[in-house]
Amino acid sequence: MMHTGAARYDLDRFGIIFRPSPRQSDVMIVAGTLTNKMAPALRKVYDQMPEPRWVVSMGSCANGGGYYHYSYAVKKIARSKKTQIWLNK
Repeated sequence: MMHTGAARYDLDRFGIIFRPSPRQSDVMIVAGTLTNKMAPALRKVYDQMPEPRWVVSMGSCANGGGYYHYSYAVKKIARSKKTQIWLNK
């Protein structure tokens, strides 16, 4: 994700700007394993986003838990009905 804001890919030219506040954003990118302890915080941030809003689950860790798939502490983002886009390699 850091490369997309740098000079090589430069998503600013398409109007995509990273924002520090969920109240100013339209898209949330989940790019790591979602644990049960982190799920309420993710939901709180999602609820603060204005409509229309999208959630992009990026990578196998975010989609299905990745290496920690069978852990008791992992909540798969695929169980969430709020996710609109899943990206895998």
